[in-house]
Amino acid sequence: MSAPIATIDDVREAEAVIRRHISPAPLIRSYALEKELGLPVNRRVWLKDYGWTPCGSFKLMGGLNWMENNLERVGSRPVAAHSSGNFASGIAFAGIRYEKRVIIVMPETAPKVKFELTRSFNAEIRTYDISRDHETGERERLTREIAEVEGAIQAHPYNDPFVIAGNGVGGLEI
Repeated sequence: MSAPIATIDDVREAEAVIRRHISPAPLIRSYALEKELGLPVNRRVWLKDYGWTPCGSFKLMGGLNWMENNLERVGSRPVAAHSSGNFASGIAFAGIRYEKRVIIVMPETAPKVKFELTRSFNAEIRTYDISRDHETGERERLTREIAEVEGAIQAHPYNDPFVIAGNGVGGLEI
């Protein structure tokens, strides 16, 4: 199975989607890191500050772009995805913006703050035991089961060209 490809044109199209929802993340120079790394005076360290976004992560952009480009497929059906937190909150935020029901499969050991943020965007959360997932495939099975039983459309957190293009918008900002 080959990996999905997102072109620079896909990223540019995603930028128009993203701008309807959030502003570009600031690019901040880190003098402290430059000093800590012992860089010469002509070298710079720049950080993209996604902490200001509703989800605190660039994964929000992938979620927004996925939702925009799958609206027709989703229709009135729910969206199901698996994530440990950043894509979970990103696709949940997209669900609010596009008025879609979102169901997230998260490991029961995910940080409490990730659960709280994802729930704050009205997502339903189903948990699984991550410690044996490499043997059982419970995460994928549970996500597929939600799709089958509840008629949900699956959003993949990283192996999808719309998610990749949306996340790539940060590169254009730089």
